[in-house]
Amino acid sequence: MRTARRASNVEVPSFLRQLVKETEKMVTFFFKGGPSERVPGEEENLNEDDTMPSPYLERPILEKHVSEGGSQLGLNYAVASMQGWRAHMEDAHTCMPQLKGELEDWAYFAVFDGHAGITVAQYCSRNLLDHILTTGGIKANEDPEQVKEGIREGFLDIDRHMHKMARQDTWDRSGSTAAAVMISPHHIYFINCGDSRTLLCNDGQVIFYTEDHKPFNPREKERIQNAGGSVTLQRINGSLAVSRALGDFDFKEEALQQEAELEQHIDMKVEEIIQRMRSKAENPDLLYVIKFLAEEEMPGLPPGGGITSKRDCIISAYQKHISALRTHEPMDIGGSEEDSN
Repeated sequence: MRTARRASNVEVPSFLRQLVKETEKMVTFFFKGGPSERVPGEEENLNEDDTMPSPYLERPILEKHVSEGGSQLGLNYAVASMQGWRAHMEDAHTCMPQLKGELEDWAYFAVFDGHAGITVAQYCSRNLLDHILTTGGIKANEDPEQVKEGIREGFLDIDRHMHKMARQDTWDRSGSTAAAVMISPHHIYFINCGDSRTLLCNDGQVIFYTEDHKPFNPREKERIQNAGGSVTLQRINGSLAVSRALGDFDFKEEALQQEAELEQHIDMKVEEIIQRMRSKAENPDLLYVIKFLAEEEMPGLPPGGGITSKRDCIISAYQKHISALRTHEPMDIGGSEEDSN
């Protein structure tokens, strides 16, 4: 006997709907031996989400695109990208080891982690620097406060510009984080909008890292709620996993913020900064993983072959690091104090 379903006004997050649909398919396959069949006479209300293709591939694309370069001033860089499990590449980057004109001794690097499409990340990779420079805050005669204000205004300006273009043209509903650095002869400006992280390392030590903008962070959560939004399942309105981003215009009027946060470093004693970081275990371990991957001289990820994703490669390196630590300190396996005595 079937009972009528009551309509609900509660909006289920899109990622949760996708998870439920994929789970239903898997359960149907294992228990019925094939895809689910429609019940004769049962009406189906198909909407856009029902016909939406999966954002993930059955197998990851492991092809890596690597490039490197440098400037006449001796600043070198390398960049690598890989699509992985996503159905489409959604990330972009900008590498400017030497700006032009009176700013020839300045450099700019940025990574844009796109989501729900590539449009915003790609547009920002091509145009964000121009919007920052247009503000007039970046000058050869450097004023740090003007530089930081120019960067902030550049973020706001490009976001307003993209919003206008998105209404006029057929843009996807994508958004993007931004993790960037602006390097002058005397300062390094760390630019952060979203949950992509930038680390500053010196002599094998992490001496600074940017703070992720997550909806469940107390400061960000309070701002979201004051703006009329909510944090559900650690996401804005149960859907968006970052509290600051470029694009994502469906969330902008409520809770999402596009303003970048900046940190400026100049002539800081390395010992003082490292002392501040000694209580942080997560990022020093992350630095070890990065160094391990860089120093193994492997032709492709991961070493030894047989691992199918970036995640497995990181886990492999991390486990090697943990194995080395076990010889020096006991491992906490979650037992009670009585068990350990």
